[in-house]
Amino acid sequence: MFFMGFGCLSCAGGSPVFAIFGSLAIAATITARYFLGKDARRTPLTPTGRRGPSARWPTDCGRCGYSFAKLVDHRESRFSSCPECGWDVPWAIIAEAHRQEQLERERTKPSHAHAQREYAPPMSEHAPHPIVFTPEILEKVWGGRALEKLGKTLPNPSAKYGESWELADMDTTSASGAGGGAVRSVIAAGPLKGKSIRDAINLWGDALLPKSLRSPTGGFPLLIKFLDARENLSVQVHPSPEYARAHPGAHLKTECWCILAADPGASIYVGIRPGVSRERFEAAAHAGSPDIVEMLNRVPAIPGACHNLPSGTVHALGAGVLVAEVQTPSDTTFRLYDWGRVGRELHIEPALACSSFDPAPPPVVLIGSSNLVRTAYFELSSRTIASAAPLDDLQGHVVMVLSGAGVFSHSSCRVAITLGQTAFVPSQCEAGWRIEPTPGSPLTLLVARPLAQG
Repeated sequence: MFFMGFGCLSCAGGSPVFAIFGSLAIAATITARYFLGKDARRTPLTPTGRRGPSARWPTDCGRCGYSFAKLVDHRESRFSSCPECGWDVPWAIIAEAHRQEQLERERTKPSHAHAQREYAPPMSEHAPHPIVFTPEILEKVWGGRALEKLGKTLPNPSAKYGESWELADMDTTSASGAGGGAVRSVIAAGPLKGKSIRDAINLWGDALLPKSLRSPTGGFPLLIKFLDARENLSVQVHPSPEYARAHPGAHLKTECWCILAADPGASIYVGIRPGVSRERFEAAAHAGSPDIVEMLNRVPAIPGACHNLPSGTVHALGAGVLVAEVQTPSDTTFRLYDWGRVGRELHIEPALACSSFDPAPPPVVLIGSSNLVRTAYFELSSRTIASAAPLDDLQGHVVMVLSGAGVFSHSSCRVAITLGQTAFVPSQCEAGWRIEPTPGSPLTLLVARPLAQG
């Protein structure tokens, strides 16, 4: 090409100097077109216009600012187009942009020891992960201060607190229970902090809990509590299946009490004693007689034991007992006898209509054992976690911490748990989640799994 330009200009009688410069210009144009594509006026080769060894290939488009590191480095095609402005970008520039980006990542990469603590990228709220809840603490006339032993903050130093609602998702409650309004547990930490359990269900759907396991209203199917009975609870009963079917506003309440601590000689009352006639029981209830207590099975309160109370079982929690309670989501309660307290309503007729004279299931030693308690609505077990373990077999379970402390850990997030806290592990957590006890503080867990209905 160079000699062609020189010969043509010379034949035309032009100056040799002009011929040389003309040939150089033609050669430069052809070379630029070959390496830079059909339009050599496109992507500038240096961002600052510098020349020589100090010049750097650009890492972004000089026209629109688009990062070349976002383009795929295909050397065989020689070019890629900027998606913002359409300029052609040679592969050499794209490759350099990728190299510079990698160098910057390596330069700012934290050490492995710190990455798990301060520098782990935040877990997205869209990735299902274990969630821990803020409890709802309720004053009760029969309550005390023992919930403080489970790490609960009791705001009024002179008040009696009887219930800590750990996990609740109820559209309505009874006026004498939780005040009559809706109660939905709030997430205490993590990307969903401040949102409710229902918000998490709406966000994660079946990954949190399949529809077949949810309540009839689409909510969480269990109500989880800690109870401190400083004084005797009322002799009471919850709606039987027959009563609930005939009264839409009454809801079944099958529950289990797992005894955590008890004063010496403390008892609970479970079911009507064999041989007690319905007529005699109803007469004592109508008379408000304390004789009704003697008609119940009195059972020693032994820490570690679990008592299964199907809805319709007459029962009372005795004074001096601290329990974890797992139940179906209802607080419909009918009182038969209230130990001489005044000012609290009794519900004699509906209570008698619901009372079962069938024997209650026997207690099971649960906490610290491999035993299982199964109802029609959920099953309970106990776990001791002494070393780090995958979360696989805890997915879809409620976890109540009865002793110890630890974390749910993942490369992208850590969720702390400690004595008295309650968490739910979604049915489909992202792979890689583990549960890790604090060294020297193994975790004792009460674990509840909801069961499909129908």
